[in-house]
Amino acid sequence: MFDGVKTEMAGQLDEVLGPNITKAYMDTELARLEQAQLKGIEEPEEDIIRCICGVTRDEGLMVMCEKCSRWQHCDCVRANGKEEHYLCDRCEPRYYDPEILLVPPPSDAMPDCTHYMTLVKDEVQYAVGDCVYVMRDCKRTSSGAPLRTSHRLLATCSPDKLDVFRLDQLWRDPKGERFASGTPYLRPQETFHEPTRKFFHNELFRTPSFEIIPMELVMGKCIVMDPNTYSKGRPKGFKEQDVYICEYRVDKTAHLFHKIQKIWYPINTSKFCFHWFDKKLNMKRTYSPHEVPEEYKRKAERSATALTTVKKEEKEEKPDNKPLVKGGKSSLGNGKLKLDDSIKNDLKLKAEVKVNVKKGSCHKKEDVAQMLAESNADLAERNKKKRQERKARLDKILTKLLNLIPGKQKVDLTYLLEDEKRIRKKIIK
Repeated sequence: MFDGVKTEMAGQLDEVLGPNITKAYMDTELARLEQAQLKGIEEPEEDIIRCICGVTRDEGLMVMCEKCSRWQHCDCVRANGKEEHYLCDRCEPRYYDPEILLVPPPSDAMPDCTHYMTLVKDEVQYAVGDCVYVMRDCKRTSSGAPLRTSHRLLATCSPDKLDVFRLDQLWRDPKGERFASGTPYLRPQETFHEPTRKFFHNELFRTPSFEIIPMELVMGKCIVMDPNTYSKGRPKGFKEQDVYICEYRVDKTAHLFHKIQKIWYPINTSKFCFHWFDKKLNMKRTYSPHEVPEEYKRKAERSATALTTVKKEEKEEKPDNKPLVKGGKSSLGNGKLKLDDSIKNDLKLKAEVKVNVKKGSCHKKEDVAQMLAESNADLAERNKKKRQERKARLDKILTKLLNLIPGKQKVDLTYLLEDEKRIRKKIIK
């Protein structure tokens, strides 16, 4: 945690301690090793890389400080590797520009552009091979130049809303604008896959595309690890939410998955820059990108509980209080009964009969049966009247449509409106 805070406050520490300090997240470990040597504690011998570029990878020609035995890249400190007595910038204080030129430039370098090994944005040093967060929308000024953004926006923005990008080249154009090119990564929900496929909760997929972005879109650092290194420990100076796993690459259409055979930017697992776990992690893939969020699970549970409560209350109610509907079922819609007027009147009449029976106004079963028969007859008569009205209206519409048929001779199809069935002639074969 302390190393992470030192990384975030690197700019302020540089102002207080001096401009020659470009990386602060390894200071604690280096001090511990120096104290261990003074106290006579035996520590496993390992090469410690502390270069001004901040990269801990053992690559290219390197030179060792004869006083503190720290290794630095010759290209970064402008050394030829043949010095008999070499002292680093800590043992012999001197200033180095944190934006280190790349010598020699790459073979596919853009014309009239200056390529760099590291560039600084918002007091954070970004080197070739680093993984960074990138904004998805590029805001530009009226002149077309990219609008400057601050890495402090990352504190108020979720990393899920940012893209992950691997820096392969850094350069400045003749106008002085800074650009970076590299490979973007995709999250599981951004690929096309089978619904049964499982993923790690922080898994990414490398794409074959090569994109160019302005440095103003870079929002902060993260790290992408292979599963084997991920299970061993964590690089120092990174938060857990900024650590990702990448085991597969996808094609341009993001449909096909292929296992990555070669790691272009391996992670140094030495103790001075890597924290080892006491026990190797046992990682498992899950349906994490497609799981139902907890808030929706709670809403579903509350709805199920409310529905169960309503059903219990309905069972506890008396049968006389329940509405009687044909088939013994009640159709509910928006909490109200959706019944025809005729059925409502029938139910009302039956309810009145039951009330009268309870009050004693009807003492004989014959009277009750007579009243029910009269209500059924009235209902049947009303239904018959409605059918006749609908038929008359339909006949009127069909007759009007027949008159609108184009042609000199009108077609007479009125026989279709007759009640009697038309007798068809038998066809003799």
